[in-house]
Amino acid sequence: VLVHPGFPRTGTGSVRRFLAANRDALAPHAAVIEGPAVAEAEDAARHFARHGRALALADCAEALAQAFAGLAEDGRHWVLSAAGLSGGVPEGEGW
Repeated sequence: VLVHPGFPRTGTGSVRRFLAANRDALAPHAAVIEGPAVAEAEDAARHFARHGRALALADCAEALAQAFAGLAEDGRHWVLSAAGLSGGVPEGEGW
């Protein structure tokens, strides 16, 4: 499993463009999980980052489990790229 949670300025856009441009070549080797498949998990991660409620983190885990459902059976690697899983921009100087 390769996970890129997408903190700002870490290349999320470049990673996603690479995955989109090479989707057909990657398909036999890796399942790419992104976009609508992980939107609910991203929303829950952002909610947890803002409010710190454990239930939001549990919702994130459940949504990711749904996104990965059935993939264990096909034997491919998993690549997850989702900017929202970082929860948001860290606060502080330089951000």
